[in-house]
Amino acid sequence: MRQQFQYIAYGGKSAIMAHFQTDKHKRADSAEASASTMTSFFRKQTFGETEQKLAAAEGCWAYHTVKHNQTFRSTDCTSKLIQQCFDPKYACARTKTEAIICNVLAPWAAEQLKQDLSSANYVSVYTDASNHKSTQLFPILVRYFKPDSGIQVKMLEMKELPGETSDIISAYMMEATNGHDLKEKLIAICADNTNSNFGGVARRGQQNVYRKLERSLGRSLLGIGCTAHIVHNAVQTATDCLPIDVEAVVVKVYSYFYL
Repeated sequence: MRQQFQYIAYGGKSAIMAHFQTDKHKRADSAEASASTMTSFFRKQTFGETEQKLAAAEGCWAYHTVKHNQTFRSTDCTSKLIQQCFDPKYACARTKTEAIICNVLAPWAAEQLKQDLSSANYVSVYTDASNHKSTQLFPILVRYFKPDSGIQVKMLEMKELPGETSDIISAYMMEATNGHDLKEKLIAICADNTNSNFGGVARRGQQNVYRKLERSLGRSLLGIGCTAHIVHNAVQTATDCLPIDVEAVVVKVYSYFYL
C-alpha cells in the first residue's frame, strides 16, 4: 500500500488514470457497485408502511408454521428462500418464529379465548393423554357456543402429568376449570370410555374422573364417551355375527382399488 501511494505521489494524474485501467481496480469497483450497504439491512427507527408489511409477512409465516404443525427448524431454510425470491430484508428463522408465536400470537389467542369464555353461558371440556416419547401430555379442550361464529373448540391448557390415575386427572381438570372461571359454567365432560374416566360401561363406579368432578362441583355433569370407540366396538361386534368371512371381503376390496 505504501508503495502505491509513493507511485501516485511521483506519477500524479497519469498514475491514477493508469490504475483505473487495471483489472484489479475494475474487479474491486464492480464488487463495490453490486454489494449492498450494511445500513440497508438495519431496521429503520420509523415504523412506516414498508416495515408494517414486512412485520405482517413475518407474523403470517409464523402463524402458518404453527397451524400446519411444522418445526421451527424448517423456517431456517424457508427464510433464506423468501429472501432470495421476494424480499432481501425478510428475516424470520427459527428463533424469531418462536418468539413471534410465544410472545405475540399465543398471548393474543389466550386473550381472545378468555373474552369468549367470559361471555359463554355453558361449556364442556375434553381431555385425553398424549404420549410424546417419555413425556405424558394432557391437553384440555373447551367447547362452547359463540353467537356470531357457532360452536367453537379451543385449547384451554396442556400440561405434563406424572401419571394417568383418576386422582391426578380430576385434580388437573378442576385446577384448569377454576383457573379460567368455568366452575359454574361446566356442564359436560368428554373423554375415552375407560374405567379410569367413567368407571365402566354402567358408570356405577365412584372412584373415576367423572364422579370425582361431580363431587368437586357439587352437581351432576353430562358424561360423553368417545363416539369413535363406540362405533368401533359396534362394528366389531356386528362383523363377528356376519355369516361371511370379513377378512376375505376386505382383501378383495383392497386388491380391486390397488390394481
